[in-house]
Amino acid sequence: MLVGELLIDSRAREVWRGGEELHLSPVQYELLAYLARNLGKVVEYDELLDEVWRCEACEGSREMIKMVIRRLRGKIEDDPGKPRYVVSVRGRGYMLKPG
Repeated sequence: MLVGELLIDSRAREVWRGGEELHLSPVQYELLAYLARNLGKVVEYDELLDEVWRCEACEGSREMIKMVIRRLRGKIEDDPGKPRYVVSVRGRGYMLKPG
């Protein structure tokens, strides 16, 4: 799947940007792939916990998600402070924008 400059290869479980492979952790990859399957839609915190972490009542869950998002943005965004791909939807969750 191509999202802007990001190529998400679900078979190889790899992510590429501008011809360079990005080395994501397994949870970073799963999170990005799930957001990509829901491209342009807001994915709420609880849904991320259920579908990515397979956990319905994780302790400190929003902070855990925020930490993984922050690290993921550091790898995929040109300016992680002004993300163009993974955007926050205040109080709800995150959305992967089509680029």
